[in-house]
Order: sequence, then C-alpha cells, then structure tokens
Amino acid sequence: YGGLSYFNQKEKTFRNFYQQDGFSHDEFNRFSFFSDENRNDLYVGTIKGINRFNPADLFKAAAPAPVLLSELTFFNPDGKSRVTNSHVECTAQNGNLVSPLVLLHPNNRFLRLKFALADFRNPGKNQYAYRIDGLDKEWNHLGANGELIINYLPTGRHILRIKGADRHGNWSPRELTVPIEVLLHWYYRWWALLIWISLALAALIGFYRFRKKRLQLQRQFETEQREAIRLKELNAFKNRLYTNITHEFRTPLTVMLGIAQHLEQNQPVPQGKAMTSDPAWKTQLKLVARNGQHLLDLVNQMLDLAKAENNSLKINFIQGDILPFLHFIAESFSSLANQQNVLLKVESREPELVMDYAPESLRQILSNLLSNALKHTPSGGKVTVEIKKLPPLAESDGVRSRTCLLLKVSDTGQGIAQEDLVAVFDRFYSAPSQDAAGTGIGLALVKEWVSLLGGSVEASSQAGEGAAFSILLPITNEALPEMPAGQSSYEPGSGKQGASVARSSILIIEDNADVVQYLRICLAPHYRLEFAYNGQAGLEKALESVPDMILSDVVMPGMDGFELCNTLKKDQRTSHIPIVLLTARGDVESRITGLRQGADAYLVKPFHQEELLVILDNLIQLRDKLQARYKATAIGETTAASSIGHSAEDAFLQKLRAVVTAELSNPELTPQDICRKMGMGHTNLNLKINALTGMPISLFIRKMRLRRAMELLGASE
Repeated sequence: YGGLSYFNQKEKTFRNFYQQDGFSHDEFNRFSFFSDENRNDLYVGTIKGINRFNPADLFKAAAPAPVLLSELTFFNPDGKSRVTNSHVECTAQNGNLVSPLVLLHPNNRFLRLKFALADFRNPGKNQYAYRIDGLDKEWNHLGANGELIINYLPTGRHILRIKGADRHGNWSPRELTVPIEVLLHWYYRWWALLIWISLALAALIGFYRFRKKRLQLQRQFETEQREAIRLKELNAFKNRLYTNITHEFRTPLTVMLGIAQHLEQNQPVPQGKAMTSDPAWKTQLKLVARNGQHLLDLVNQMLDLAKAENNSLKINFIQGDILPFLHFIAESFSSLANQQNVLLKVESREPELVMDYAPESLRQILSNLLSNALKHTPSGGKVTVEIKKLPPLAESDGVRSRTCLLLKVSDTGQGIAQEDLVAVFDRFYSAPSQDAAGTGIGLALVKEWVSLLGGSVEASSQAGEGAAFSILLPITNEALPEMPAGQSSYEPGSGKQGASVARSSILIIEDNADVVQYLRICLAPHYRLEFAYNGQAGLEKALESVPDMILSDVVMPGMDGFELCNTLKKDQRTSHIPIVLLTARGDVESRITGLRQGADAYLVKPFHQEELLVILDNLIQLRDKLQARYKATAIGETTAASSIGHSAEDAFLQKLRAVVTAELSNPELTPQDICRKMGMGHTNLNLKINALTGMPISLFIRKMRLRRAMELLGASE
C-alpha cells in the first residue's frame, strides 16, 4: 500500500509514486517485476494488472501550467454589497495571466480568491504561494490550499502574485497577477486636500485677522480701562472731596447753632439794659437756628447721596406689620401740618400688612415725601398718605409681576408742570415752575432708597391740582420671622448690667393709638409694658405701679408731658424713675424745657428704633449702677455722699437709714412701723426701696440689723 519508491543514491532521497501518478493501484506485488533491457522499460504488477513505464518518463517535466483564477469575492466600491465573480476573464501578458483591476472600498477591504494550477495529473499535490509587491519580501506558501483571504490592505495600488507547483514540486513560471486598488477616503482625495489646504489658509488668514483685531480691541480695552480707572479715581476724588467738604460743613454749622442757642439763653446787655423784652432779638435767633438746622439736614442728605454713589447705603430688612410704622412716621408730621393749617390724612383699608421692610429707609422716603408735600401745600389744603396692597399682574413685568405695596403721597398744592416731571428725580434738579425752589436732593435720595429696596417710584401731576408720588415695593416674607417689625438688631441688656432688663417695666403714656401700637411692637419683646392714654391717667398709674421707666409724649390733652415729668420728679414716690419724653417738637427750646423738668432723655419723632432701645438700655444700666451704690450706702457698707442730680434719692435713703437705725433695738419692729414713720404706704415704700436698692423693706431691715451686729462684734473684739 506504499506505492512505488525511487531512491536517489546521490542525494540520498526517496521519491514515491502512487496511483495518482498513473499507476493502476497503490499496492504492488514485489514478485511481479520485469526489466526490458532492450527498451529500458520496467514491468511491475499490482492487484489490478501490470504497469509498463520507462523510468526516465517519470521525471520528465511537463509543460509549465498557468495558475487559473476560478472565483473572486469582494465588496463594491460603495462598501455596502458583496460581489462574487466566478467567471473572471484574465488576459495573458508575457506568459502570465492578469485579472481585471479590483477596487476595494476603504471601509471594507475584504478580498477572497480561489485559484488552481492547470496541472491535473495529481491536483491534490499541487502547491501554491503568493506575494504582494511592495509589502512582502518573500513568497508566502499556502500549501495545497487554493484559496486566499485578505482582510486588510493599505490604501493605494497593489499587485498580488500567485504561483503554483506541480506534484513533483516544480514551480511554474506562469504566475497569476491580480492588480488591486484600495480607494482613498473622501477626505484624502485631491479635491478634499485642496479643500483642507484652502480651509487651512482661510483659518490662518482668519486667525491672523482675529489676532490683529483682538490686539486692537485689547489695546482699545486697555486704553478705555485706563480711562475708566482715571475717571473712577477722579470720581472717587470728587466724592471724597464732596464728602469731606460736606463733613466740614457740620463743624461750622454746629458752632453756629451752638452760638445761636447760647445767645438766646444769654442775651447781651447793651448800655446796662437787658434785651429780654425785645421780641426781634428772639425772632432773629430762632431764624438763625432754624436755617442752620435746615442746612444741617441738607448736609446729611448730601452725605447719603455720596453713600449711594459708592454703593455703601446699607439696607436692614425686618419682618412685621408695616402699617403701625407708617402711621407713626405720618403722625410725627401732624404738628407741622397743624401749624400750616394743612389736613394730614392716612388712608388704608388693610387691617394689617406683614412684610419685609427697612425701617430707616422707609423713614427717609416717607419723611422726604411728606416734607415736600407740606412745603408745597397752601393753608387749607390737604396731604393724603394712601397705603394699599396690590395683587400681581400676570401680563406685567418688574415689581407689578408680584404682590406689592402701594405707598402714595398726594397733595392739593400747585402741582408740577409736565415738562418737569421727567427730571423731578434727577439730582440737584429744581423745577422752575415751583415757587418754593428746593435743592433737588430729597427726591433723588428717595429714588435711590426705593431702588435699593427693589421697588419703583413715579410722579404724576396736573398743574394747579397738586402732585402725587407713588411708590411700589415688593411684598416678601424672607426676613427672620422671630424678628418683630420695628425691632432693632441691637439687643437690650448686652452690657454688663443687662441681666436686669428682662425684669424691667415701662409705662408708656401716649394719646395716639398708632404710636402706642408701634411702641408696643418695638418694646414688647424686651420689657414689661403698661399703657396710659393721657397725662392724668399716666400720673395715677405711675403712682400706683411705680414702673422702672416712663416713656411719655409731650403734647397730650389735659396734663402735658412737661407737667407730668415735673410732678413725678417732685414726688418722693416716683422721683427715682427715669423718664424719656417723645415729641414731634424738635426745636432746641422744647428739648431744653423737657430736660429742665427732670427728663432723663428727649427723643424727637420720627426716631430710630435702635436709638430708642439704646437709650432705654443705658438708663437701665445707669439704674443698676445707682442701685448698687444706694444698696451699699443704705446699709452702711460705704460712706453716704450726695451725688449731683440724685440728691433727693440720697436724702430719702439717709432718712430711711436713720429711721431704721433708731428702731433696731425694738424687737417688735415691722415694715409697717417704718412706713408710718416715712409717711408712705407699704406698697409705695416697698417699690421705692426695691427700685433704689434692689431689696424689699423687710430684707432692708434685716440687712441693717446684720450690719449693726457685725459692728458690735467687731467692737467687742
């Protein structure tokens, strides 16, 4: 079954021949063999007969056979559909077969070839090899496999060469040549490259122009920035100069006002005769003081404008009912309105309006508007303050897109001409149509404050029918809810003696319900409050309850604040109580009158909430210091000494100490006995001593006895 073997003695190699080489069978009979020497033929027997052959014929080389291309499979140039060609027409060139050009898509470079050597004597032993020019340096042998698959070729033109060898290993010189071209991507083609080059040139030109323009803009920006910095520095210099000059105005104004007050109190005596009876003298001094105060107010407004330019105006929002606060500000102008015979009216249908508002800002806004309205309203006219809550408007933008507060101040004066309305809020603008020309600061400051509050302001007028200023403020509730409206950020009792503030009581004597409500909101979180609505009722309640402090209006029906203060300070039961007077009378004469009646402080409406709280807290701290001093003096721990301004309390404690000392040996001594000897009721005496020393009468007697016992023990030792 091993076929017929030929041994080459020279090369020491075997070569086998089988049925595929032309023999009748692969099984030979070793005993069936004959050699014809005449013809050099050999006869060998197989199980299927006798075979005659000449050995030289076995090694004769056949004519070179070409490699035939039987099938070609690849994708169309579009790269989407596969093409299989089983009838490839090749052309002969120089003895080789050349197939048509194969085009491959760059995204799908699959290629499969099937081929065969045209030597069919023993095709199973034919051998194949291939090479791609430019890519392969050596032939790649495929063995007897007549199929080649190529999955990837670089772009460009390639020549695929395939050669074959017969069963004896003789390689045929007739090769199969397959030209292949892998197409370029569209962005690598000449027209695409031309586009890329054009775009690159355009980009370079554009970048050059952009860079040039940017450098120009940068130089322009730097120039403008330098100019802006120069203008800013110049503006800052002007503001500093403006502010410094404005500040400097305050010093001579203070001197002028002080001299005017001094001359009013200490009039010169020409030729030995006093001018106290000269009404012109007092009128001239009051004129100087009034105009000096007006100029000082203008200076303060100019300083606020300077702060507005520097964005340094501070807004402190609080949450609460805004209506009492607005009523309180309007009420502070009632005295001026009465003097000018002008009806000042506040209209509001809202029972309450809780929102975020800035008290100081609103005070500035409403005070300026009311001052202007009263100034331009003739005698017998009317000034109306309208407060209204407006719902949001869906089709509007700005402030009206939300729920807002309308604050409208209108008057029945001569009005403003239409051509002046557009500039009425400009700084330092004074309408020529106005008889009483102003400085143009107040309304400009109003606009600044309203803008800072996020609102809007507008003016409307008809000549001869008065003017109206409408302010719209957004209603929000974002401030801390525990911060009541009107309460300042200042916390009473923040000083060393602040622990006693929580126990302090204040009697408020005020005939205006709006002011009472506002004071209640301001002070209720910090003090225990009692109320009286006229001077006589306040006097009776003060004598009854003996509060820690009294807050009283000046102008009241019946007993006014000056008389009330004088009466309380002269009464032994209430002389120790600190009294704060509140009034719209801000002139120096009224303030001096109140202080001479014994008032401890004098506040002019409208006042700042924090100012009120600081004054009350300072009075409480002063009371605590005096209480500690009186306590030590009363029981004999320190030497009693009169103090200027508190001689009445010193005399009272000296008398009380003398009475108690005289009765220390009496074992039956009771507080009622001391009350009878002091001529005071038990309740009033107990409240008086407790206010001065922090001790009730019984504890005071016990302390005195212990002090006396300690002195006796010290003497015996």
